[in-house]
Amino acid sequence: MWGLETVYSCWLLRGQRLQIGVGGGRKRLNILGAYCPQDHEYIDVRQAGGTISAPQVIQLLEKIQKKHPDTTVFVLHLDNARYQHARILKEWIETNQKNTGVTFVLEHVPAYSPNLNLIERLWKFLRKHALRQWHETFEAMQEAVADVLDNLTSYGDELATLMTEKFRILGN
Repeated sequence: MWGLETVYSCWLLRGQRLQIGVGGGRKRLNILGAYCPQDHEYIDVRQAGGTISAPQVIQLLEKIQKKHPDTTVFVLHLDNARYQHARILKEWIETNQKNTGVTFVLEHVPAYSPNLNLIERLWKFLRKHALRQWHETFEAMQEAVADVLDNLTSYGDELATLMTEKFRILGN
């Protein structure tokens, strides 16, 4: 479905029918993103179709490095997706460090802990603002997603409370 929350149940008058549009085909929009909680900067790699793999992660790291040429250490908190452990990615990080002096530290959050990964919160925010309404075409859905992601500064107040690193530590 392109931008439609699931309808679980509803009331209809006798004889009425409910028609729900659903996305046709198997088109898919993949987004690999990075969010910085200090300056609220967002960078991503978007790909229509296919799947995300290590080359897209490398492409994202290159975008981050290019955007911040004076930074020598980047710390990224990631989930445990298989492509984030790929040999090609590890080799690229080592080669990049030797050639440029820039270090990428990949910290993996514990499994089943999406709220510790800020980008997961951003994806939930994106679904709320771009995908709760029906989009007739895949392209219209892509446009709605881009409208939110390319204009995150206009959601500043809402994101300020959502995208925070203030976690409560629970005792035993």
